Amino acid sequence: MTSKPHSDNAFERIDHILTPDGLVSLHSAVTGKLMLPRLDFSHEIAFELASVPEVQAVFTSQLKDRQQLFFVWAIVRNRDHDIYRKIFKVEQSIIDKQRPIQFDFTIMPSMGKDPRTLVTDPCARLVYIR
Repeated sequence: MTSKPHSDNAFERIDHILTPDGLVSLHSAVTGKLMLPRLDFSHEIAFELASVPEVQAVFTSQLKDRQQLFFVWAIVRNRDHDIYRKIFKVEQSIIDKQRPIQFDFTIMPSMGKDPRTLVTDPCARLVYIR
């Protein structure tokens, strides 16, 4: 069995995203190359956070009456301050690019649990899972 050579491009490690139409592959079935479908705002945020390989899942929520406030949960396997620092850098980049939108970011360790079960906010939607 041969293994795929390691790539420094973190985006190549992303396989699928969740859209309202279901799970979408980011790789062409014909060429195997990365394809970028048209993404909504939630998926753009998730795609950026997923550039950190340790991010297992991303949930988002936006209140109908406060369109300028966006909630984001990034799920990681364990508490690890080095991983948190990587995620903080991505979050700051998102904030800088998306002004005047305000963000409420949360990093949650899954600690062996299914990441799909961790965010209990009824308005939150799962937009990415590794």
